[in-house]
Amino acid sequence: MPGCFGKILSYFKKNYSPAKIVTYADLRWSVAENGVYEKNGFRFTHNIATTYLYFRKNAGKDRKRYHKSAFKKSAIRERFPKVWAEGRTEAEMMAEAG
Repeated sequence: MPGCFGKILSYFKKNYSPAKIVTYADLRWSVAENGVYEKNGFRFTHNIATTYLYFRKNAGKDRKRYHKSAFKKSAIRERFPKVWAEGRTEAEMMAEAG
């Protein structure tokens, strides 16, 4: 649906009157290359280094990505108590958890 981003942005500006709007795009998934941001008055400032994400092994079509913040050591202790151990790294525990 052409123009959706611009319509949503206009609505947001009109109804919330923000002093500043900052946006981010994950270029692995985004279509930011089509100029939608520039067409709507945004100015590119810089790229941010990519970070890591988690995926469930063997999820097939249901493969979902999870941000790393959902798997802090305290969260691993709750979500995966069988693999949690003091002194182990997040990476070690998550690899074992699958």
